[in-house]
Amino acid sequence: MLIYRDQFRESLGLLGCLGDTAFTDLLFNAFNTSNSGTISFLEYAIGLHTLTKGTEDEKLVRGRKSF
Repeated sequence: MLIYRDQFRESLGLLGCLGDTAFTDLLFNAFNTSNSGTISFLEYAIGLHTLTKGTEDEKLVRGRKSF
């Protein structure tokens, strides 16, 4: 299963992050560790886990990858 950028934005809209494309683009880039332009289910699961349960260091490392 692959998640495209527009699908990712839509899924975040369900969480109340509508309209902030700069934020969703940065988050998409942080989740897309393979730089393929899509997010695999594994990348999505790891990204969500890091975002919700990761340590501050893990979040910083993933955040740096989004730039």
